[in-house]
Amino acid sequence: MAMHRWGITLAVVAILLVLAGALWVTMRGPVLDKTSSPLTVDAESPALVPGSVGKLSAWIFTGEIPGAAWERIVREFEKSSGYRVQLTVYDSEEKYRESLRVALAERRLPDVFLIESTEAEALKQAGQIAPVEVTPGDAAEWVPGVLATFQRGDKTLGFPSEFTLLSLYYNTASFDRVGVAYPDVHWTWETLLGISQAIYRAPSNDQGEPLYSLELPLRFDVWQAFAAQAGGSLYDGTSWQVGTPKTLAAQVKSLTYLRDFLKRYVIVPRPPSAVSGKLFVQGRASMAIAGAELLRELRSRPDLRWGVAPLPKDENRSTVVKARGWTVSAQCTSPKDAARLARALATQPSRSNWLSAHAGPGASRSTAEQVFYSAAAYAQPLPFIATAPELERIINEELLRWINQDNPSPEAMIEWSQKLLK
Repeated sequence: MAMHRWGITLAVVAILLVLAGALWVTMRGPVLDKTSSPLTVDAESPALVPGSVGKLSAWIFTGEIPGAAWERIVREFEKSSGYRVQLTVYDSEEKYRESLRVALAERRLPDVFLIESTEAEALKQAGQIAPVEVTPGDAAEWVPGVLATFQRGDKTLGFPSEFTLLSLYYNTASFDRVGVAYPDVHWTWETLLGISQAIYRAPSNDQGEPLYSLELPLRFDVWQAFAAQAGGSLYDGTSWQVGTPKTLAAQVKSLTYLRDFLKRYVIVPRPPSAVSGKLFVQGRASMAIAGAELLRELRSRPDLRWGVAPLPKDENRSTVVKARGWTVSAQCTSPKDAARLARALATQPSRSNWLSAHAGPGASRSTAEQVFYSAAAYAQPLPFIATAPELERIINEELLRWINQDNPSPEAMIEWSQKLLK
């Protein structure tokens, strides 16, 4: 008799556990996996989850942006779409990148994932990502110049979530000291050089180190911006234009200007480097050419008074924009719905030191941030070619080698670049 009662009790407990488990699966939101291993949110098929029309998967990493931010977006998407989302959140960008590299090699990507805009072309050519549909309203939802970093002809390869571009930072105290107006949209190359010579402060008994005029990094994106300003862009959106009869003079002019700034005048840090903004944040340079990532560092320095202006112009006004965004795997069986998830996730930047690419209603921007948003309208993306990231790294190294020669020749640097790009 006692054994019979125990059998009934165990059966009841087992039934209750099954019911509780089913209720938990039905009501729970996306689970955040804080390790480097993907976690399956729903073990059952979508048909067994009441109210679910299907499943989608997404990968992201936490760190600067808490996992709860991604969970909130996914919950809202689930409510509006009826989909269940398997959300994997890695506890570092390094783990995310490594897992993504393996997934690309094994062709087992999640439905939606985050990439750099410069990676889109290689992924497209490898058949790893699918175009997303852009609606007429997207022009108002996304910063136009930033959305262009993911566009190839009439195809859009992802929705940008954040961006950065080159601008000119300035220390207002340095300008006040010599009674010079702050940089603005009217500045040209000549203005930048002339003012830089005026505000440079050499070492003295009171100040053992110089106050440099400008922290000018020498990198491919900086050269691209100045070459485009001179009327000889290195890339025209479809092909390389390095050293062509139409662009050669302007490209020589841009390299000559950068060379003279870095070698001829004793007003910038030496030896030249690819780093931008470090000395400016320390108060050791009056200006710096850098991206939006410098904003957060400067906000942590209440003792510095600073502002931001567009890059000075020559024949044209130009700068270079970089972006990150959400794309859809070509293996996804529900690409249109996955694109809706990508669009939703792109409203939240993955980096707190880049600017949101979402321009929807209610967006609040500081005066400094507005400079970047305005410049995005005429910014140039990095080249739309599969090998662009690796070529950029190689050219960056060569630029630093070139500038450290005794008499660097702009023509020689252009000729070397032509051979590399053939």
